Amino acid sequence: MMDLFISIPFAPDFDAVSRAITEVAKERRLVPYRVDEVNLAEPIAQSIDRKIRESRIVIADVTGSNPNVLHELGQAQSLGKPIVIISQDDPRSAPFNIRGMRVHRYNLNNLTDTS
Repeated sequence: MMDLFISIPFAPDFDAVSRAITEVAKERRLVPYRVDEVNLAEPIAQSIDRKIRESRIVIADVTGSNPNVLHELGQAQSLGKPIVIISQDDPRSAPFNIRGMRVHRYNLNNLTDTS
């Protein structure tokens, strides 16, 4: 069972962010899922769609307005999933269609690296 879908850019700069989210999720007895950390036989787009549908919560990191993250955020919105939006960027710089949503800003330097 998967409770939490993590939508985050696939870049090493975001590994600490993903680890922090995963750690908090597990403390709260949620099962996190990040699509680039699992090898599945199905096409990645199909896997993303299925995993978003199966999730109870979606966390989307919109730092840099990554197109894949924004697409996954849109999918979650269309399904009515509860969404937590986070970003390192000033929320006022977010794309206009999510600017009205609550964007939780974080500082990468304040994350504890648990690797």
